[in-house]
Amino acid sequence: MKDYWREESPGTRPEAEIYDILAEKKVPHVATMVAGGDVEGMRTQTHEACFKLSAYPLGDSSYFRLQNPLQCHRIFLDTVARDLSAFGDCKVLVNCIADAMEAAQCAFAYARIMHRDISSGNIMITPAHRGLLIDWDLCLVLDSEALTHHPQRTGTWQFMSIGLLQGGKDKEAVVNTLDDDKESVFWVLVHTALRYLKHSLEPTELSQKLLNLFDSKALDEFGRPKGGQFKRTELPACAHDSNELATFKVPGFNNLLTELAGLLLVRYRQPTAEAVQRYEARLEKGGEVDEDNSVAIYKAKLERLADPNWLHETLRRHAKKIPLPTQPLPAISLFPQPGRAGAERAPEGSSPVTMYDFHRNEFSSEEVGIEELHARSPASISQRLDGMGWRRFVEHGTGDDGPAHKKRKLGGSKKACTV
Repeated sequence: MKDYWREESPGTRPEAEIYDILAEKKVPHVATMVAGGDVEGMRTQTHEACFKLSAYPLGDSSYFRLQNPLQCHRIFLDTVARDLSAFGDCKVLVNCIADAMEAAQCAFAYARIMHRDISSGNIMITPAHRGLLIDWDLCLVLDSEALTHHPQRTGTWQFMSIGLLQGGKDKEAVVNTLDDDKESVFWVLVHTALRYLKHSLEPTELSQKLLNLFDSKALDEFGRPKGGQFKRTELPACAHDSNELATFKVPGFNNLLTELAGLLLVRYRQPTAEAVQRYEARLEKGGEVDEDNSVAIYKAKLERLADPNWLHETLRRHAKKIPLPTQPLPAISLFPQPGRAGAERAPEGSSPVTMYDFHRNEFSSEEVGIEELHARSPASISQRLDGMGWRRFVEHGTGDDGPAHKKRKLGGSKKACTV
């Protein structure tokens, strides 16, 4: 169930209505809604007070600016999925992000709906290791009314495109486009890979890079949040050689980042006006244009970027080349070794449990084949732990400095384990 307060404003649609449209248009990789709608009698009244107070001269008139009412909205989905950070291996990560982009592209093509909030939190993984794109509450239905009332950028700050983060040169707000969603997919991939895949960066380097790329922010001359300067520097470096970002240990992953960055960079590297004039003059005279002409390359990349199938097909093509981990790790016991601080004896009759290490992108060793272990779902692991008397699996920490070793009491039991 999702329960939240949606803004009532011209041009917006309730999320339940969006899910109905997506289902009618048969958009793939979207959760199935069982029921949904506004909750009767749950509507805010703050806007009424602000409307009254705005009539009084109390200094800063913007303090009591007019607000739209908020309406409680609930939807029920019958699709169960897990967070993108629990991808298991890099092949699943890339395929799930490809599925999410296909959902966004098909929603735009079939229903004229633009998601506008592609983020790591809005991409989920089904038990079948497929991706789902969720949270359509900020989407925009591309009709005349919506376009009139949405002259502003929208999205999750960490994953917004460079163009949206840097804004316009005047007070006029920048607006989202489908290309911004495509670029957000790239930053979701980079952010998730830096946090969970094995690479060459030291913890302090990683922490600083994550902070600079995804959380840097300042105010421009109009008082609006502005960012993206580090992304603007990193994108061309990544397009030239993604090892400048980090050298990932997953075979072929750096090649994927280089190809994606190379095409997305065309949004910010336009040819000069003189080069365009020379190019057009040569075409008018019937002359041939060299393949390495900067304007010809620019136009070819723009056409490629506009291809509705380019991004998810590129992701899947590279995912096929990414091998499953083949080097197993030594068995990892849930129970600390005797003599270590906080160590507890394993319950009688239990045996050590091995697992997948998300941070190292490798399987732990166990007496099963790699393919069988790859197909296991988190539910089967949880059931096994429950059978051993453990109430809940203690997950890896998600700190930027790598896996955090946490000790947690489990569900009222006096037992604790360190992972």
